Amino acid sequence: MADAQKSCLGFLLLGAAVFLGLLAWLAVWYGIDLRSGLIVGAGVFAFFLVLAAYSFLQIRDWSWLPVLLGSLYAVLPDILLGPQDDLLVLIAGAVLSGILGWWRQRREKTDLSPHK
Repeated sequence: MADAQKSCLGFLLLGAAVFLGLLAWLAVWYGIDLRSGLIVGAGVFAFFLVLAAYSFLQIRDWSWLPVLLGSLYAVLPDILLGPQDDLLVLIAGAVLSGILGWWRQRREKTDLSPHK
């Protein structure tokens, strides 16, 4: 599986962790009680969080990830700092991604080991 697919799967699993965790909490709270709902919701959230973490840990090339994170931050509702910061975060992510890509290419050029 390619790095892009692994990271997209990781983000999908993070979304599932939040959505399904809340859904499980509400369902059990409605059916049984608040304490049981919190336990089941936290368990469902933790399960999908571990799967997402495993997916993220399998990524080999992180150089393009800041652009993806910056783009996600720009399209999310403006709950964190308001609409003024979206462009700044997107540009900072692109610059960081470019620096990481340049650093990786430079490192690959200097690595002349025959094991590649």
